[in-house]
Amino acid sequence: MQTRRSFLAHGLGVPAVLAAGPVRAAAPLELAYSSWVPPTHVLMKDFMVPWGQQVEKATGGRVKIRFLPKPVTNPQGHRDAVRNGVADLAFISLSYYPGRFELMKFAMLPFSGNSALSTSVAAWRMFDKYLHRMDDEGFLVLGIYGHGPGGVYTVKKKIEKIDDFRDLKIRIGGGMQADIAKVLNVNAIVKPAPESYELLSTNRVMMATREEPRDYVLATGVAASIRDFASAAFAAAGMSLEWRGAGAEEVAVDAATGQVRVRVDPAFFRPVDAPLLVGDAARARAELGFRPSLDLAGLARRMVEADLARERAAGGA
Repeated sequence: MQTRRSFLAHGLGVPAVLAAGPVRAAAPLELAYSSWVPPTHVLMKDFMVPWGQQVEKATGGRVKIRFLPKPVTNPQGHRDAVRNGVADLAFISLSYYPGRFELMKFAMLPFSGNSALSTSVAAWRMFDKYLHRMDDEGFLVLGIYGHGPGGVYTVKKKIEKIDDFRDLKIRIGGGMQADIAKVLNVNAIVKPAPESYELLSTNRVMMATREEPRDYVLATGVAASIRDFASAAFAAAGMSLEWRGAGAEEVAVDAATGQVRVRVDPAFFRPVDAPLLVGDAARARAELGFRPSLDLAGLARRMVEADLARERAAGGA
C-alpha cells in the first residue's frame, strides 16, 4: 500500500508538508493546502498557486493541489495541522517555533545574501547536503526559501547608528530576528507577519508595550448603517445598489439589472439594541496617537477582495 507522508515547505521562513493516508492509483490525488497568509499575498499568488499548477501539469493531472479558502489554524498551528491530517500541505515560518529549528539559522545570518533568490538557493543546497532527512514526526521538507535583506521603518525616530536601536519598539517574527533584537537592545514585539500592518497602522504596538494595562476603544467615530455597509460592499464588487421600499419590505436591487441583491429578514431584528452606537477613540488618540487607517468603504473593499481571492484560489468563478 502506498501512503502519503506529511510534507512541509520551509521558508526561513517556510517548509511544505504532507501527512499520512492511503492513495488510490486510479483516481487523481487531491492534496489540501492550508495557508495562513491571504490569497492576495505575493507568497500565494506568485509562488504557491503557480507551483500547484505546475504540479498538476507535471503529473498529467494525477496530483492536484486544492488551496483551502481559509487557514485551518493560526500561523504557528500549521505544523501540527499537517501532522494531524487536518491539511495535507502547508508552509511554516521556522522563526515561529523558538528553539525548534536552531540549525537553520545559518541561512538568515546578517549579510549572508543580497537577495531572496541567492539566499534561498544557498539555503537549500546546505540543507539538502547536511540536514535533509525525515524527522521523528514524519515530515518531509519539499522546499525552503529565504527572504532578502530586511528593513526597519520608523516614523519619528531616525536610525543612523547602532545605538539608535536601543528601546525601539520593533515587530519581529522570532528566530534570528529575535537574536539580533536582543543584541541591539530593542523592545521586541513578537507577532506573526500577517499582524504587522494592523500593529503599525493602529498603533497597537503602543498598547502592547504599556507598563500598565488599560482599556482602549479603537474606532473611526463615524456612524454607519447596515444599508451603508451593504452598499459599500457591493460597490467594491462592481455593483451599484438601489434601495426600494421601507421597513421589512425594503430591498436593494442591482441598478444595472434590477435583480434583488439584499432583502430584510425580520428574524434578525434586535429591538433591545441601542438605536445608535458610535465608538469613541478619544483616549487611544490622546495616549497612543491612534488614527483609523480605513473608512467604511475601504474596510468593505478589503473584505470583499479577500473573499473574492479565496473563491478564486478555491477554484470558484
